[in-house]
Amino acid sequence: MGLMGCEDILDKEPLSSVSEAKAFQKIEDVDAALIGVYSSISRGSSGYAHFLNLEIPTALSDNVVRIGNVKFSSNNIYDLSFAPVETVWQSDLIWNDFYTGIARANIVIRNIEGFGDGTQVERDNAKGEALALRGLLHFDLMRLYAPAYSEANRTALAVPYLKDISQDLVARNTMEEVFTYAIEDLEDAADLLDDTHTSWRISKSAVQAILSRVYLYKKEYSKVVAAANEVIKLGKNSLVARDAYSDVWNDLDSEIDSEVIFRLRYTGAKNETASNGGIFFSGPSPFSPSGGYQFNPSPDLFALYNQSTDVRFSNLFEEDPAVPGTYGIVKYPGRAELAGHPMFPKKANDMKMIRMSEVYLNKAEALLKSGGSDSDILSTLNEIRSRRIEGFVSPNESGLALETAVYNERRKELAFEGLRFYDLKRWNRALVRSGEELLPANDYRFTFPLPYEELQRNTNLKQNPGY
Repeated sequence: MGLMGCEDILDKEPLSSVSEAKAFQKIEDVDAALIGVYSSISRGSSGYAHFLNLEIPTALSDNVVRIGNVKFSSNNIYDLSFAPVETVWQSDLIWNDFYTGIARANIVIRNIEGFGDGTQVERDNAKGEALALRGLLHFDLMRLYAPAYSEANRTALAVPYLKDISQDLVARNTMEEVFTYAIEDLEDAADLLDDTHTSWRISKSAVQAILSRVYLYKKEYSKVVAAANEVIKLGKNSLVARDAYSDVWNDLDSEIDSEVIFRLRYTGAKNETASNGGIFFSGPSPFSPSGGYQFNPSPDLFALYNQSTDVRFSNLFEEDPAVPGTYGIVKYPGRAELAGHPMFPKKANDMKMIRMSEVYLNKAEALLKSGGSDSDILSTLNEIRSRRIEGFVSPNESGLALETAVYNERRKELAFEGLRFYDLKRWNRALVRSGEELLPANDYRFTFPLPYEELQRNTNLKQNPGY
């Protein structure tokens, strides 16, 4: 199913109450509207496909080192130069696309019970899917535009949480309010969705996996463990074996549906720009006209992998034939039917939104921070290590060594998936590249500036401190 192609229901005319009544007459209309939600957040240069899950959090992390003066669309982000804010065009695109998705989800929610077509199960699933997407989108906007959650930051401004369509000039909700509403939406979705699982649509397993992430950011560790255990109990997903790990990143459905709980799926229709390795390596592209690597892995990340026994090493890195001993990043190798895009001709893949390995890592960290036993933390951590490392024998770490292992395993397993920057932020750690501290812990630039254009339109919005 092409996520970018089924927007007709949303493009016919403005969705007033009259046109909505005409538009939503069959359950197929609801499904088309849901596809419109995915479409708005899958755009090639602004949604999850690129900016929010790859480009911005990678450029703001300590996992990469830019090569020389290579041209890169987010050099200002990598250089931490977010001023003047009217030049941060990435923020405008993300804000607009995500609130478009939220508006479309709200249209589904307020129309789902207004007609008799379809079974109650179908209507429940559609409403659950829309609620989950609404909760996820607000949470991810908050991760970017609000500080890390803490008791002191509970009342810090986050983003407007919109539960309906309105022309009102809304104000920003607090972090506590956004967390409360997002969790309510996600928990309601979990109650509505059945056990049907398709990795390219929100499912009950996906909602529980997302909840394990949301609870971790809110530091509600017992709930992280409960949500992670629910994903495991549902049994729809499991960690792939070491010899099948590369299949996940080559988008082979036989394996990806096991490891990947939720992804944005691309088909090549309409020359889509899928999630891709274009920010790491590009061919004939405005970002790198001569082609070649744009980033090297940072030396400290690179050193974490055993080059001989860790299957992730050969799937993440490739030696540059022109510069022996220098490695580029190839985690997104590209799929043949997505090779036609002129900007990223060889490196387009589905966007892996959340994988089973993150669920285990969320659980391991929650156990660590809530005083769980070493044996429980180790058994959770070893679920991943035993499937990634040839001949793995548990080191049976304890104390500080076990804590370090939990953090390092998270960094290794989830590298270049858009999580490292947010991990540094919520752990209250500085951003350090090549031994240089670039962002002190709690620096205001760990919080992104609100879009300049949106501030001009809506005087009820306040800009983040420091900008």
